[in-house]
Amino acid sequence: MHYKNVLVLRSNENNIRWKEILNNVFDEIKVVVVFDNSKSLPNYPELDLVLFNNTNVDKLGLMSCDDMTWRFGDYVFYLVSYHLKNKNITFDYIWLVEPDVFLKKNIIDIISSFNDNPAAFLTTYFSDANDSWNWSKYTKDLGLIKPYKTFFPFVRVNRKLVEFLYDKRLKTNTLANDEVFVASFLGSSDFSVGLFSELLKYNRNSFSYGIPHFIPFIKYYPFTKHDIFHPAFDFLNDYTCNIVKKKAYKNILKRLLLINNDD
Repeated sequence: MHYKNVLVLRSNENNIRWKEILNNVFDEIKVVVVFDNSKSLPNYPELDLVLFNNTNVDKLGLMSCDDMTWRFGDYVFYLVSYHLKNKNITFDYIWLVEPDVFLKKNIIDIISSFNDNPAAFLTTYFSDANDSWNWSKYTKDLGLIKPYKTFFPFVRVNRKLVEFLYDKRLKTNTLANDEVFVASFLGSSDFSVGLFSELLKYNRNSFSYGIPHFIPFIKYYPFTKHDIFHPAFDFLNDYTCNIVKKKAYKNILKRLLLINNDD
């Protein structure tokens, strides 16, 4: 069996909102949940499940570490590819999404709208990185001269790139995280990179690392035409805790004043 698109939720929690979304995805899109079960048990009974743990990582011959489920988001590609291969399922693209992503548009419509985009990698942000970026220190581990960076909560990758990156992981003993690993090898290769901004509206005020959103508030935002948000929380307590953790007070005020943030 062949699928053009495989939609993968990478999670360590049982997210009710995303469970409902995924249970309503049409049959032409294959849905898989990749779940870190180190702290809780998965509860996605109607969905195809892959556990992100040492046992399954070891099967792939990949390096493991205590925080690998956070650090190595690209492992999700290899776990899913291996899982589908064992089921005799082939694919063109894997879409990876994290549970703290909020989409104002229907996920099926978003996926379909990029079917004619041939980019090997689609993401929200992609650029070269300077030495001040924390993950640039791993560039030498990768055997590369120049680091690049991307953002991993919502990406699309094609099958050939999955195979290429898996081969690089097998040959590279490094703690480099997904963002510098994937972006830097992309930046030094012939694989094409595209941005979701071609069809989706967002900026650092809506889609970022450190400027959180409380989902019930989003409909009141002055920039209501934006399509994707991160990190976005269903519960007020999670939202306020993230503000404190990320020290995001000033950035949230700038957002309210329609001043662009740099994240």
